[in-house]
Amino acid sequence: MTDKIIRVGIIGLGVMGQRMLTNMQGHASFEVTAAWDPLAEACTAAQGAAPGLNIVASAAELIASDITDLIYIACPPHWHREYADLAMDAGKPVYCEKPLGIDLADSEAFVARLEETGTKNIVNFAQSQCRAVAEIERAIKSGEIGS
Repeated sequence: MTDKIIRVGIIGLGVMGQRMLTNMQGHASFEVTAAWDPLAEACTAAQGAAPGLNIVASAAELIASDITDLIYIACPPHWHREYADLAMDAGKPVYCEKPLGIDLADSEAFVARLEETGTKNIVNFAQSQCRAVAEIERAIKSGEIGS
């Protein structure tokens, strides 16, 4: 394990953003150094869960900040690509909630830009190990469904 602490900026402090904030607080390799949400209530709730949490004025400020190494995008999908583009322009890795985009074309353009820029990235698909997904994977691999 590395001793490097990854400084994370969280965009979106709804259910997923707050869940990740809580999880990262308990992990020695991550430090949430900045967060932003357009709703004051979400920011207040996040500060209740993480006293002293640095709430910044905008997503753009969070991304441009020199106190973030990784940008976690947990806002509604309509905004994913815009914030990811800013992160890519800033040379920062992108950790994005699912779905990537608002439709297939938006998602494909998102992936193409990630590949074009060589940006490190990951999609948080927390249910990937759940029973239903495993059953769908089995059915696809067996040819029972799909083509």
